[in-house]
Amino acid sequence: MAGAISPAGEIDIYSVNGQTGEVVRVRMSDGSPSPTSIENRVQVFDPAGGLLGAATSESNAVLDVTLPAAGTYLILASDAGGNRTGTYSLSVELIPPP
Repeated sequence: MAGAISPAGEIDIYSVNGQTGEVVRVRMSDGSPSPTSIENRVQVFDPAGGLLGAATSESNAVLDVTLPAAGTYLILASDAGGNRTGTYSLSVELIPPP
């Protein structure tokens, strides 16, 4: 899916329903390592609001989180510094437990 951080400081929120033991893999990329593009930051929160993981990258942030319980999880996409704007692509994949 495509998204945009505008204005600076904006945080986009997505949700995914997962099952116990699944791995949610989140990738956020703006396609550019330029220091003027957004610094990709993704975070995954559990149904109670607890942070399960975060990843930051200038061009391609990738985060794998094993879900501790069934429920609706939140994924936040933003610019890590909160001071840049730009577009990005986000993919979310649920991987079944082994």
